Amino acid sequence: MSIKDYNTHYTRFTPWFGTWPPEFRGGETDMNNERWLIRHFPHIALGLAFVIGLVFLFGAGYLKGLWREIVTGVGIAFITASIIGIALELAFVTRIAQNVFEVAFGYLLPKEIREETKWIYSMKLLVTDYKHDLEIKRCGNGSDKVFVYETMSRTYKNISNKKLPINPSLGIQEWFHSEARSEIMTYKLTHDCKEYSLEHKDIIIGRAKSQDSPKQSNYILAVKENKLGVKLQPDKTYTWVATVREIKHESDQSISYFGTASMNPYVTVKVPDDMDFDVTFGNRAQAKLQNLGSGHFRLNAMLLPGQAVRITWWTKSNSEKWAQEIDVKYQDTKPNSETI
Repeated sequence: MSIKDYNTHYTRFTPWFGTWPPEFRGGETDMNNERWLIRHFPHIALGLAFVIGLVFLFGAGYLKGLWREIVTGVGIAFITASIIGIALELAFVTRIAQNVFEVAFGYLLPKEIREETKWIYSMKLLVTDYKHDLEIKRCGNGSDKVFVYETMSRTYKNISNKKLPINPSLGIQEWFHSEARSEIMTYKLTHDCKEYSLEHKDIIIGRAKSQDSPKQSNYILAVKENKLGVKLQPDKTYTWVATVREIKHESDQSISYFGTASMNPYVTVKVPDDMDFDVTFGNRAQAKLQNLGSGHFRLNAMLLPGQAVRITWWTKSNSEKWAQEIDVKYQDTKPNSETI
């Protein structure tokens, strides 16, 4: 449930001589109207020119001879000018604003990080909702391996002013354990009330192919589109939900990172009673991580591309044994709080 703040504007009645001390009257509403008119004046003028052109063309139908040609020419001129004006506004204003931004930041920031900053503010997609659930189950039969089940849900928003192709994205690693293989169990993508999934053959699974890291095809299993051909309109969203399974050691970790910035990631973890776990994010807001209890965590920050979600787990008995060994081994050189 969301809560909105509402600003209430009051009308003040004043005597004929006014208030003292003098006050500004009219409120924020008038100022906002003035700002709106100033900001949208070019669009209003261009729209008006287009309408005037249509009126001239319509009126020319009632004229004859030279006057008809003149009025028709004026109408076409108005319409052409408005179309060219709109095209120029869309093409150049956004570009000029971007150039000003680049120059300002290029001047303020050290040159070593300018390219990274440019990469960040040129992003076209933003994940507005990210939920990550992890559950660990033992393989049994005396094995020191565990099944790691992860369900991820990510909602992408197009924050650019252009249509973008929707590309399914997810890859998991094969660890070559004898107990079982890594598996993408389900994958469903939803856009504009339509579903695309593994079951419908819109999305397929295969070995990853990356020009940047060609060796990934030896150990990464990934989802791929199968002639999806869907475009994401500006300011619109799509969501994918997937469940994967990997086989790992009983003391191990899961590291997840993505190529799109993610807002306020939410993580849940469930492990057997004889195990413990820890959740860390590769973000400076880690110190403010919300532990909501019962294995639920939320990071109230923006997780940038490449900043990982790291979930580590271990058996309690092994951890306690290790702690005792370390305390005995280094009891004479145990650091105090000032040297940590």
